Amino acid sequence: FIRRGRELGFSLNDIRSLVGANDRPPNCDEVHLLTKTHLIDIRSKIVDLKKLEATLSSMAKKCERGSTPDCPIIEALAR
Repeated sequence: FIRRGRELGFSLNDIRSLVGANDRPPNCDEVHLLTKTHLIDIRSKIVDLKKLEATLSSMAKKCERGSTPDCPIIEALAR
């Protein structure tokens, strides 16, 4: 249970709540709320990762490689 919860990105504190290790076993509404909150966080991270991917991809495409001292990746990072 713990391993699968971690694979799905739940924090250890969330997993404690899911198994009722904090105070009492949670009811279905509490589990649903915790899961929906986690899903919102995951979706936000996906949006951020897609932006990061686009930025890095754009930087990499501008790079001609080779021995030139002018590196567009370094220049983009320095901005």
